[in-house]
Amino acid sequence: MWARFADDVIEKLAAQSYDGAFTVDLKTQTILAPSGEVTPFPSDALQREALLEGLDEIGLTLKCADDISAWQRADRVSRPWVWQIEKVIV
Repeated sequence: MWARFADDVIEKLAAQSYDGAFTVDLKTQTILAPSGEVTPFPSDALQREALLEGLDEIGLTLKCADDISAWQRADRVSRPWVWQIEKVIV
């Protein structure tokens, strides 16, 4: 995950790099500098959700397992030929 900052914001944060610890809060999308100044940053909602929940792309997909199953059931009814599996003899 990455965030883009204006040069002046980077310079302001970098100037405090020896003053103490920074706190990055992914939930609130903010950086708390040693001076107490709070700097907001944008982040992609899906990436943020994945990081906060410890999920990869597969884990995010599996959160929709019920919806996927419902779609598959409906699709089997409306397009049964797609779901026919023929035995392959090798």
